[in-house]
This record gives sequence, structure tokens and C-alpha cells, in this order.
Amino acid sequence: MKEQTIAASLSGLIQNIGSMIMRVSSELAFGFEDVLEWPIADMLMLTHAFVKKINPKYQKYIVIADPDEPENNTELRVRIANLLSIPGAHEEFDSGLFDSGQHLVSIFDSVNLSGDYKTKKSHHYLPLKTLSLNQEHIFPQLPNAEAKDDYDNLVSGLLHEAKRDFVNPESYIENLLAAFQKYTWCVPYAVNYGFPDISLYDHARMTAALAVCLTDFENVDLTKIFDGLSNNENTKDSKNQIIDQPIALLVGGDISGIQNFIYTLTAKRAAKTLRGRSFYLQLLTEALLRFILRSLNLPYTNVIYSGGGHFFILTPVSAEKDLPGIQKEISQKLLEFHGTSLYLALGWTHVPIKGFSTDLFTNYWEQMHLNLHKKKHQRYTELSHAQLYNLFTPSPQGGNEEKICEVCNREHPSVVTISGSEEGSGKIRICSLCRSFADEIGKELPPAEFVGLGFFAPAKGQDYTALGGLAEFGMQVRFDDSKFVLPIDHKVVWKISDTSLSKNIQKNSIVWQHYVVNELPLDETSQVVSFDTLQEKAHGIHRLGVLRMDIDHLGKIFKQGLKNDQGKPIGSLVHLSTLSFQISLFFEGFIKSILGKPEFKGLIYSVYSGGDDLFLVGPWHIMPDVALAIVEALNSYTGGNPDIHLSGGLSFIHGKYPIHAAAEDAGDLERAAKTAFGFEKNAFAFLGEVWHWEAFKEVKKHKEQLVRIVDELKGPKSLLHLLQQLDEMQIEANRKNRDGKPVWGSWMWMGDYQICRMKNRAKGELKNDLESLHEGMKSGEYPYAELHDWALAARWAELELK
Repeated sequence: MKEQTIAASLSGLIQNIGSMIMRVSSELAFGFEDVLEWPIADMLMLTHAFVKKINPKYQKYIVIADPDEPENNTELRVRIANLLSIPGAHEEFDSGLFDSGQHLVSIFDSVNLSGDYKTKKSHHYLPLKTLSLNQEHIFPQLPNAEAKDDYDNLVSGLLHEAKRDFVNPESYIENLLAAFQKYTWCVPYAVNYGFPDISLYDHARMTAALAVCLTDFENVDLTKIFDGLSNNENTKDSKNQIIDQPIALLVGGDISGIQNFIYTLTAKRAAKTLRGRSFYLQLLTEALLRFILRSLNLPYTNVIYSGGGHFFILTPVSAEKDLPGIQKEISQKLLEFHGTSLYLALGWTHVPIKGFSTDLFTNYWEQMHLNLHKKKHQRYTELSHAQLYNLFTPSPQGGNEEKICEVCNREHPSVVTISGSEEGSGKIRICSLCRSFADEIGKELPPAEFVGLGFFAPAKGQDYTALGGLAEFGMQVRFDDSKFVLPIDHKVVWKISDTSLSKNIQKNSIVWQHYVVNELPLDETSQVVSFDTLQEKAHGIHRLGVLRMDIDHLGKIFKQGLKNDQGKPIGSLVHLSTLSFQISLFFEGFIKSILGKPEFKGLIYSVYSGGDDLFLVGPWHIMPDVALAIVEALNSYTGGNPDIHLSGGLSFIHGKYPIHAAAEDAGDLERAAKTAFGFEKNAFAFLGEVWHWEAFKEVKKHKEQLVRIVDELKGPKSLLHLLQQLDEMQIEANRKNRDGKPVWGSWMWMGDYQICRMKNRAKGELKNDLESLHEGMKSGEYPYAELHDWALAARWAELELK
């Protein structure tokens, strides 16, 4: 990596650290005896003091840019990047709008699709705590009056990491970036300018990324750009030409074929290989991302977002000449290892200086996605004619049943027959890749507290295994302390839980808070149980529930949903990166805490949770509770923002049902939930019906009341059948009714008669509960108006009590 790239990245990261140090309890703790009155000068002095206290080996790379008169190229790059990261953010704001300027306002407060703008409203503040899955650390709270003490702890932790030593500057940069994530994710980048909804972490990393992009430019051009952004009189006539100049590439990567790769499995060994396949794709996404960064000699600060088989990065414009070759090399490697099942599409667009403005950046974001979508539908156009000929020419050999894997249904020379299956009997033909998903990843992941990644020059001729596939792109993986011996200069640890790591793991390693939802049902020997075994834990009918959920209107939120209190768009680069980080923190992190609750622990198979969606399998009777817990947690996490909500679908399957069909069934229900109420969405499909979440909560209450009556109080089971029979009568009458008005019919008096007979025969609590049920059914808009919901609740209760 070039020294100017290292200098730009490190200087961009540290540029605004003084604004954080200004908020500690005593500036003297950082070597200052005199504090100037001018806030900007204070910030600069404190930033310089911080630099003097970091590892001396890397101080030479760091230049702190004077805000008014940057002198050298690195200063110019950092200052320009600082201005572009959040355009217009340096306009003063009315601090009277906020309860505390020391706290970060949740980015979700800036999401507004409904158009109900207010000049003043209550805001939700993030706690000044280190990043962890503790709800008290990441959910919005009231401002803390003792903010300075919190700042002391955060600055001390960050300074400790900044003093660490590494064998190369690239590792030092990434370690400092990881430390910024842990200690400054909750810190507003400034308290005296701009709306405080952007963290120092997001602002610092995007400033660093832009500064690296500006290494394409030398002094003369940088001076012109800086003067143009500063409204210098000398550049007034040429300003339009300056701001139209492309200064960065916005690059997107998307692995296509994920659904088929994960879910196109037979039932044999599905539970043992499924989680390994899913996590392998997360590892592969990281391996591909790192491969591209190394090919372009870019630091990790240039990553905007990575997760869910997608990643977005900022690169210098000069990288455009290298991207087609990188795309071709990746395609060749994936073809050799995975055939046509997985493909990485790369799409990019130029972003000019003016493109980083808050009202224009989302246009370039959308254009990048359009180019990415186009590339996904033009697979392999980067290959040569000879390569394409080989790709589409039928193989002269094949059709050997003995070499067809019974897990993935692909033919491969590595297929062997092994004794025993998930059910404990018989034999199975399996390829070395599918076997490795279970043995190398699926078995190692559940008890793991970290994932160790080592990076090196891509290796050729690796075994046909999961870890061999990652090595093709230069990434090695370890899951436990005893095996964490990587003779590699650049070592990364994904800390997937909040437990402490050993000194051996931390030594010379970059530690990221990279959470993984790795909840799996295990037996007494810590082996993943089969789906057949898992369904036996279901109440009532022995079936599994397959749950799929994702956020509604997410594309629209990113494109036009971020607005200030006056309704003006604020969709800058750093706002979008902040929103991405906060969403992924919930789905890749906090979902783990939900599934770890005592009522769910050991029962949920987390096939996937990342980006903005999830796929979970468990005993059917607990899955509605899981869905509601996730909905309620997201509502709290986003401060109750009515424009951020989920839709989902829950299907039933037998343990031997093919997982790809289960995924399709749940996906169909999820789509039904998203279309049942038009644009409104925010719904759940279950038992053949679609409800808004609040209505579904009422159905759940009805079900619980019926279960209590029939099971706990030993009431008449015929009540469940009666409610469903009455509903059928009502549905038939409504089918014949053409005017759409409520129909009055025999089911009403029949319901009254039958339920009254049950009440007359009952005593004590049962009599009271039946009375309450009867009154509830008659208390709607008209008698029995909610009969259909009661009938579905009865069907639900019947399934649970079988």
C-alpha cells in the first residue's frame, strides 16, 4: 500500500478525534494546561495531543489539517474529504432543540416516509457505551447527566487501542478502525455544528475513505477543489466545472445464487450442513471483499457496508481500469470451485464532487444499484470466447449416480459413501464440500466465541472443501483458541459474542465486534439435532415452523426516507452508511439476544440473519412468539418510528420436508404479507391468513384464552370445533352477499345458544372464562364481528393441543 494512501486513511480517521476529547471530564488528562476559547482551535490541539500519544511508529503518517489553510497534499485531501463526508453539516444548529448535545440522536429519528414533518420533536438518544449486544448499550435511552464520565471511559479505551503495535500500517489502520467502531459508534462527530445523528465512527471512516479516493489528485487539482468547496472568489467562474469532476467510484458487489446455494438441499443431513452453508457465504463475502481491496491496494476504511452477500466500497476513479480484470479473476475462481451456482456481480458509478451533496448522493447510490442489477443479468460477459465456449459445452463424461452427492445433488469426483445419516441409520453419498460445511463450519460455529481470519496470497490447488474455497481468495479461518496459530501478518478476529478473548487470540490480531446469530439446537453431545428430532419438541402436532421476515420499504427508505425535521433530504454518504450499520447491528447482532432468551434457547435453528432479513426454523408453536418478540424489539430499537416495520410469513413443514421447498413456502407467505394491505405492509402471514401485527396480537390472546379454557380448566373441546363451524356458516353467507354490508345470520343465535349451554354446565373459573369469551365475541362493531379471528384462534389452539 502506498504511503500516501496510508497517510490519507489514518489522517482522515483521526482528523476529528479532538471533538470527542473536548467532552471528557478534564482536558489536563491529555496533556493540556491551557485551553483556548476558540472551539476549533481546542479541537485541533486535542487532536494533536491524541496523535502524540499513539504508537510512535505510525505518527509519521498522520497529518492534522488546518480547517482554513491546509498546507500539503494530505492536509488538502483530508480537509476536502471532511467537507464532502457530510455536506452542509457545518452550519450551526439551534442546540435548544436537543436535550443534550453530548449524545448521539438515533439515525432512525431521521427516517420519514409519511411526510409528517415537525420543526421540533422529541428525539431518541443512544447511550454512551461501548458496542455490545446489551440492550442498555444499543437501544435509545434518556440522556445521561454524567456524560463526561462516559466520555472518559470511551476515550481511554480508544487511546489504549491506538497505542498497540502491528507489523504493518495496513493492520494498524484496520485495528484503529475497529476501535473507532467499538468506542465511537455512539459518539456524535460534533456537538457544536450540524444535527447530531452521525457518529464519529461513521464520519471518521467515510472521511478516511474519501481522503484515499483523493490520492488520485495532486496539489494543483486539490487546491482548486478545496477553493471551490470553500467558495473562494478566485474559483467562482470555474466552480461548476470543479464540482462536476468525478472524484470517486461507488462500487457495489452482490453474490447471486445465494438462495439456491443455501436451500437447494435434500432432507438428508440438511440440519448439519445448512448452517455451515449459510455462514460460509458470510465468510465468502468477506473473502471476496478483501480480495478486491488487496487487488486495489485499498485499506478497510474504504468499505461502506458488508453483509448479506452484498458489499459497497469507495475507490479512487483510477481503480476503474482494474475492476474488469478483478471481476474476471473472481469469476474464474468461483467457476472452478462452485460451477455456476455462485457468481459475484460488480457494478459501479462515478460520483462527482457535487454528487456527495445530501440531495444528490442517493441518485448515485441508485445508479450504482442499477448497474449492479444489470451485471447480475449479464453473467460471465467478462470471460473470453474460449472460456464461454467451455462453460456452455456439455461435458463428455457424467451421469455416474455413484458420484452424485445426495445432499446438494451435484456430481463431483470427491463424492464418497459414508455410514450413518442424520437419523442414525443407513448410508449416504456426500461430496467433500457438503461434508466440510458440516465438519469444518457447522460443527465449529455453535460453541465458538470468535472467528479468526488470516489473509495471505491466494493459494492454488486447494482441497474441494469450504475452507479450501476461501483459501482460493487468500483467507484462512479458525474457530477456537488451540487452532488460532496463523503465521500471517494480517490477522482479524470476528468477536461473535460479548465474552472476553484470551491474550493468545488478541495478540497481533485486529478485533472486530462482528456479531453472528449462531443459535442452533444441540443435543447432549453438542451436536446439531436433526429437523426430525427438533420437531418432536413441538407442542401439539409435531411440525416445524419456518419463519422469514424482512424490513418493509427498505429501498425506498435509503433512496428518499432520510429527512430532517423540515422534510429536506439528508441522504449523504455518511447517513446511508450509518443507517446500514444500525440495521445490520440489529439483524446480525441483537437477534442473537432474542433467540437466546430462556423460552427460545436451544430450540431455534438460525439459518440466516443479516442485512435486513432473517430465516429461522424451530418447533412451530414457539415461532409466532419469536416473530412478535423481534417486531417489538425492532420497534424499541428504532424509537417507535412508525415508518420502520417488518413483514413476515410462517409456514409449517415436516422434518423430512426439503429445505428449499420450505424456504419457498415461507417466502410465498412473506410476499403475501407484503401485498395484502398494499403500500401499508407491516403484516404477518400465518395459518392461511394475513394480519397486521396489532391484530395478530389479539388473535394470539384469543388463542391463549381458548387454550386455558380447554386445557388448563378442562373445558369442552367442542368449543374449538364450534367456533370454526360458525365461521364457515358466516363465510358462506358473506359469499352470497353482494352489497358488502354485515350479514346477520343463524350462526349468531346458534353461537349464543351453544356457548350459553357450556356456561350453564360450567362452574368456578371455567364459567367465568366462558362468560368473558362470550362477552368478548359480542362486543365488537356488531355481534360476532370478529368471529373469523376467533375461529382461526380456535384452529391454532386445536393444533397446539393435539
